[in-house]
Amino acid sequence: MASEKILSICIPTYNRAKALDRLLENLALEMKGVSDRVEICVSDNGSSDDTSKVLDKWEKTLPLTRRKNVKNLGYDINA
Repeated sequence: MASEKILSICIPTYNRAKALDRLLENLALEMKGVSDRVEICVSDNGSSDDTSKVLDKWEKTLPLTRRKNVKNLGYDINA
């Protein structure tokens, strides 16, 4: 039987690649042993920095789902 997800971590972001990288690094450390029961959803609100590169770096290690808006739609819609 597949592991059921017990926690969803949803991260709205906009041009905060360095902070996102630190957050994902910390999550990777904290999720050891339970990563199959957790999902991380990142919603990028049209970032023009290195956010996509950061997500590329972590998607092989973490259970990431990602979405990127074509332009900044504001916090409420992005969240």
